[in-house]
Amino acid sequence: MYIGSTASAITLEGYKKVLPDFCELVEEIEDADVVIADCTQNNDAAELIIEDAKDAEKKLVIIANCIDPDTFLLEQGDAVLGLTFSRPADHGTGAGGFITTTEPIVFAQLLFGDAQPAGMVVKELARDSAMDNAQWKDLAGDQGANQWVRMMLLAVMKTSENNTTPNNWGDPLVQYQYGMRYGAEPDFVYDALILPRATHEVETESSGSTSISYESVVEAKAGEPFTAYVLLWNNGADGITTVQATCDGEVIAEKIMAVCGGSWRVVEMTFTVDQPGEHVITVGDLSKTIQIVE
Repeated sequence: MYIGSTASAITLEGYKKVLPDFCELVEEIEDADVVIADCTQNNDAAELIIEDAKDAEKKLVIIANCIDPDTFLLEQGDAVLGLTFSRPADHGTGAGGFITTTEPIVFAQLLFGDAQPAGMVVKELARDSAMDNAQWKDLAGDQGANQWVRMMLLAVMKTSENNTTPNNWGDPLVQYQYGMRYGAEPDFVYDALILPRATHEVETESSGSTSISYESVVEAKAGEPFTAYVLLWNNGADGITTVQATCDGEVIAEKIMAVCGGSWRVVEMTFTVDQPGEHVITVGDLSKTIQIVE
């Protein structure tokens, strides 16, 4: 195993002293089976460790050490461990010098599963910094129920007749109260794939008279972005999955979704199909035909 870190040299040396009790530690990425990227900052140094591991085609475990994991970290890591002891201890002015980071031995025990970590995320984590202040999707200012709200209401009605307001609005990377456990597996189920529709006027002649009717079809314009929605239920333990969308079997979009056990989330994915004609859109294991028009 190889470990790289954006922490201080003292901290890294502390890790290197205890890790050989759990595995063989090497000094070069090329000699490792697994690379540990201990990221105490989201900076160029962290990205360099991750990129070197990916270039060497090594299994990569990312430690989000006192930072919030973002989409980049979850996409790159084969596993991600969040250590969020970022607040200093408050013991009064007469008791300074308390260490509030993770001790190297505890770091190693968590990493190798000797210590079973527990806890939960106490705030929603945004997908990236740009979304941090713009991730809310609720009814404030909504002049009618949009597709997002309709999907949430559908899930609420399926969950319980006593539920009135969902607590999983928006599109964060990780939900509030989310927390994985060693050996606990999620059970994801896809439900209710919704694609855009268009209404067309249909003119029918009969017995010398003309009548007008309307038909609704699944349709989008070529070269213009459109949005698909699906409900993602989790009947198991808290877990993360990468939702994949395909057009005629070709991947056109992917999105990381974290869902608390026994809950659900709305998946919103936007993509473009350039070629006019009839196409099959698949999200997860749900498929629907759409007509792409010029």
